[in-house]
Amino acid sequence: MSNYVLSQAAKARECLVPVKSKAAYSKVYEDFQEWRRENSVNGVDENILLAFFEDLSLKYSPNTLWPKLSMLRSMLHLREKTDVKLFDEVEAFVKNKNKGYIPKKSEVLSRQQLKKFLREAPNDIFFMYKVVLIMEIFGACRTNELRIRHVGFEDVLELATVSRLFTDDESPLLTSILGNP
Repeated sequence: MSNYVLSQAAKARECLVPVKSKAAYSKVYEDFQEWRRENSVNGVDENILLAFFEDLSLKYSPNTLWPKLSMLRSMLHLREKTDVKLFDEVEAFVKNKNKGYIPKKSEVLSRQQLKKFLREAPNDIFFMYKVVLIMEIFGACRTNELRIRHVGFEDVLELATVSRLFTDDESPLLTSILGNP
């Protein structure tokens, strides 16, 4: 097979991992590689993955193990041509760890608490938090889509720019908020 075909195939494989999650996928795979080095293990089999996920279960909550298994499964398939889907015991292990697990619920602010924060919190300290909160409430952006920076604060006019990284269709969006907050 020609070098061109191999290089084009390698490029195509790089697109198989979701762009937004590529760093997370790579991190899980790197953690697995590091774990194998530390434990003097080569290759991949069901026992190796069971031991790896047993160690992970000591550090992470059960609901975190599922995405890590999924990410590692994809990366092992791409990088090492290993089909982890055949390892039923690994999936059963993660599933059993999740039994009886009750996730911690985040505390949610009431409508009155939000109003009080927006009205009473000092703008010189909390202005950008207020902008993010308003953008989320009105559905303009999700937290992970925001990149916030102060452009300039002047006595007469305060300007803050909130640039949304990407919309759902991958096109960039820029929003400016002008005025005295």
